Amino acid sequence: MKMFGFCPRKYSISPYIGSDKEVEKLTSFRKSCRIEKYITVHTLRHTFFSWLVQAGQDIRCVQQVARHTDIQTTL
Repeated sequence: MKMFGFCPRKYSISPYIGSDKEVEKLTSFRKSCRIEKYITVHTLRHTFFSWLVQAGQDIRCVQQVARHTDIQTTL
């Protein structure tokens, strides 16, 4: 299953790993759901890209969206 019918070169995930407001919201959400594991915005980013690869998305496309210069970082 392909998530994208094309490689969305113009779309990307922010290179900034979580503003203070995002971290606050994530912490509040984690506590309200009684999740004890420490979760960061980077954890969500990694999970999202892992799901794309597992769903069959082209690894080069995921590399571009993730802004990884080296394919080994994406793998």
